[in-house]
Amino acid sequence: MTTSGRPSAPEARSWIPWALAFLTTIGALVTFVDVLDAPHNRASVIAIARIALDAVFKIAFAVVGALILSRLARNRIGGLLMFIGVATGGIGALVSLAASGANSGAEPTLTDSLLVWQSMWSWWLLMGPLFLLLLIFPTGRLLSRRWRWVVGMLGLLFASFMAAATLSPEWRETDSGRVVANPIVSLRTSAALSGPSGAFLGIWSIALAGTAMLCVLSVFVRYRRADIVERRQLNWFLFTCAIFIAIYVASALAVTVGVESPEWMGPLLNIAFIGFPVSIGIAILRHRLFDIDVIIRRTATYAIVSAALHIVYFGANVIAQGVIGALGGQRNEVAIVASTLAVAALFSPIRRRVQNTIDRRFNRQRYDADKVVADFAEYAAHETDLAALQTRIVGVVAETIQPRQVTVWVREINDHK
Repeated sequence: MTTSGRPSAPEARSWIPWALAFLTTIGALVTFVDVLDAPHNRASVIAIARIALDAVFKIAFAVVGALILSRLARNRIGGLLMFIGVATGGIGALVSLAASGANSGAEPTLTDSLLVWQSMWSWWLLMGPLFLLLLIFPTGRLLSRRWRWVVGMLGLLFASFMAAATLSPEWRETDSGRVVANPIVSLRTSAALSGPSGAFLGIWSIALAGTAMLCVLSVFVRYRRADIVERRQLNWFLFTCAIFIAIYVASALAVTVGVESPEWMGPLLNIAFIGFPVSIGIAILRHRLFDIDVIIRRTATYAIVSAALHIVYFGANVIAQGVIGALGGQRNEVAIVASTLAVAALFSPIRRRVQNTIDRRFNRQRYDADKVVADFAEYAAHETDLAALQTRIVGVVAETIQPRQVTVWVREINDHK
């Protein structure tokens, strides 16, 4: 606020991010209603959840971007989040409205062709900014000037892919697989371009994979050079990346081995995408920043314990059924009960063992402190020499808490008879 009572320029511009977030929200809701209007999208609860989470994912990017930009107006990370929200929500709504009014006949119109063309490269509106986030998170700057060529490589990849998609003989819609003829390229040119297009796509894919690996590498290089606060910020981001990669790899493996990807995999991927703006917002605004270590340790503990118990359950079930079958029995209920009892009996020992292993590996300071205190408790139970006990107390406090000074005060008790 200026001395004349008028808001300063940054304060006056702080409403712009929120206005963009509002328009993105409206666009996401319009797309949600339009997509949900199709009968096949209302066939199951999972399909409705997927569509709803898709709208939430777009809104989350815009709202978190607005929250960051309203406090840190020049923050590039907030700008990238806002771009993703506006590009996927606002532009997506315009495309959805145009698609609903497009010609459904056999002969595609110019609008139909443009919608198919847009769907071929629109995924870059999400993946491009995410690659840039890997390069600049959490400071908003590159590690050094030597990483500028990676940003240039991302721009070159996008421009070359868009040019190749525009000049391809046929335009194929990403979701439905609908194919329309390229209206801006002649038949002779299409025939000339059809040959090298396959080779170009192979080279382009290798270049994209290499650039993506460099973007990921920059995160680990930054982590090695970061201070404790920046490492906590990166932990939030890496935790979300790990969850997304685990879900994506599970879905990709299911398709690779010939198993149809479960219907609920789509909502899970949308939830993982929502985790990106949430974790970035927490890291940038530093709200409850240091809780991430607890979250990571507990997630790792219970994920490992759950996997181990599943293996024990199915293994015990198979063994029990084999033994019962060999003895001439036909009761699967006995095998199920035995497997359940085995899992119940092993839960606490496995959890303690896994927790101790994770603490030794990822929370060494707490593990060492707990071990020192446990050793002192055992020592104090058998020590009767007060001077030796005082010396041991000072050593334990210095080793676990590491204060600047330690003083032991022993109260004298006068025996009044």
